[in-house]
Amino acid sequence: MFPGGHNTMIIKQLHGMGMPHEQTVNIGKILWDAGLPVLDDLHNLSYNWQYPADHGMTDEQLQAVHARKYIESFSQLQPGVTMVIMHCSATTEVFPHISDSGPLRRADMLAMLSPELKKYIQENGIILTTWRELMERRGKVKE
Repeated sequence: MFPGGHNTMIIKQLHGMGMPHEQTVNIGKILWDAGLPVLDDLHNLSYNWQYPADHGMTDEQLQAVHARKYIESFSQLQPGVTMVIMHCSATTEVFPHISDSGPLRRADMLAMLSPELKKYIQENGIILTTWRELMERRGKVKE
């Protein structure tokens, strides 16, 4: 899960990754040379989209707002393999005893079920994949 490519979104989110971009590219090359897939970028922006537990929005409103935030951020993605980190959860009354991230996780789940977001992904040629598929594609790359 190492971003060793252009790192556009992760640099934007973290305002630098704690290491020079050149170093991430070098580490990415080492991983690539070892035969592993390497990410071009990592999208973790939704962690900043906090909603208080008493946000006062219905699930439909929360879904629409969060899906629009994903669409806005996806419009800034650069070509390549970008991993989008999210934690989709159907929160229950006990979830606040586990984590205070319930509203965000519920919003992630609702956004991923959004027909508007699904349409955006399809219309913009975004390919959803798995680590298994990435490894299969990586195995077909000629050095």
